[in-house]
Amino acid sequence: SVLIADPRAAAAPERGLSVAERAAEPRWIDGMQVWAGMAANQRGDVDRAVSLGSEAIVGARRRGDRATILRATMMLLAFDDEQLEIPVHIPSPIEALTLARELGESLYESLLLPRVVSMATKNGEADTARGHAVDMLRMARTMPGSPVVGFHLLAMVALAEASGEYERASVYHG
Repeated sequence: SVLIADPRAAAAPERGLSVAERAAEPRWIDGMQVWAGMAANQRGDVDRAVSLGSEAIVGARRRGDRATILRATMMLLAFDDEQLEIPVHIPSPIEALTLARELGESLYESLLLPRVVSMATKNGEADTARGHAVDMLRMARTMPGSPVVGFHLLAMVALAEASGEYERASVYHG
């Protein structure tokens, strides 16, 4: 990625965070913590990424900054499968999906829908999974050529398979 290849780009979010801290502007600090956390994750510094994301959520909650809460949550949800200790409560994927919809953040919605479908499928909640799958497929139709649609199809394969619809699963799988 560009962040890894160019050291100046990799350092930019940390410099931005430093500027925000010197300006003592809380909203800027929260936002830059998210970006610096993403950059830290790109560099493989997961502990720093989790720390910054957690601090961003705490500050954003204090200020009622729902957009920053969503961005920090998206970053921290990536660590769910790694069994890391995240020191703050982060919204669940379904709560994040609701927030993304309320904020009109369709990109985040499109990234969260496959996760919500997969979670419901894994938990045996077929009706819930199908309901979100309908939303997911509607959204996928608006995103031709987007790599995100691949995640939508993977979630559909798992849902069809879990429902015993093996032929449909093979169609989605391609």
